[in-house]
Amino acid sequence: MLINFFMKKNTWTSEEIKFLNDNFPTKGVKFCSVHLNYSISKINNMSYKLGLKINKDVKIKYVGKPNNMCNVNPELFFSITTKEVSYILGLMWADGFLNKTGRSYNLGVNMIKDDIILIKKTFDEIGIWNFFESKRKRETWKDQIRVVTNNKRIFNFLLENGYNQKSFISADIIISKIPENLQHYFYRGLIDGDGCFYYKKNKKSTMRQLTITSTYNQNWEYLVLLYKKLNIKFAITKVVRKKSSYSIIRISNKRGINNLGNYIYNGYEIDNIGLHRKYVKYLNIINSPYNSIKNTRKLF
Repeated sequence: MLINFFMKKNTWTSEEIKFLNDNFPTKGVKFCSVHLNYSISKINNMSYKLGLKINKDVKIKYVGKPNNMCNVNPELFFSITTKEVSYILGLMWADGFLNKTGRSYNLGVNMIKDDIILIKKTFDEIGIWNFFESKRKRETWKDQIRVVTNNKRIFNFLLENGYNQKSFISADIIISKIPENLQHYFYRGLIDGDGCFYYKKNKKSTMRQLTITSTYNQNWEYLVLLYKKLNIKFAITKVVRKKSSYSIIRISNKRGINNLGNYIYNGYEIDNIGLHRKYVKYLNIINSPYNSIKNTRKLF
């Protein structure tokens, strides 16, 4: 039976020290504080004297607010079981950011206002997010919205899965954490962020393309594996310019776009997750008559 905190003596018993040794590394300071009825500062002081540290693989689960008190429950990311989380992870791989300032661990995405309005419901499904509108200084620029939540555990989860290096590494680690039946939502989010369906028709020919653009040193291995699995021909192009350089992975054939679209838009008519304008452009491409501009790029 626990003793009232204000009546508890200042010395530690051998049983309490044993409890701290057994539980602090795997359960954290708050768990020990509740069960031993000591203040958090006393738990921290004694754990420091004993040389105890929280195990790295469980630290993010026990530091901060309880899951049910967070605006976005971290467990949704630790154990991915929803299409919404998978989609947001793909969108964040494209347009996401991590920003640590003092005790704030902000994460989210930046997108044009019109697009965020369309996919806001997907964010709302998994918690409470903050939406900050940014007016553009030039008339030709579109207004943007920054979708943000402050959550240390999700922040650390994204760090551990490469989101601070996403401009040049492959996304294999995070994709491996997503169940196979939900992985197409990750790619749907990725294409909504960095992808572009291009369709142009004239009297002589029709051009169809799906491009995904990233930094010059982007590692496309995760998409190369997917495209090969789906029997899609593609090309990777690196562009060097004075002001900016970038890399593009491109599908320029109707069959390949159809194969990828069948995969990423599986179930779209039911779940409606993602940007509808890109889905419509995909439909325009696959429903168009087959005559195209010859592609002279090397295909892999």
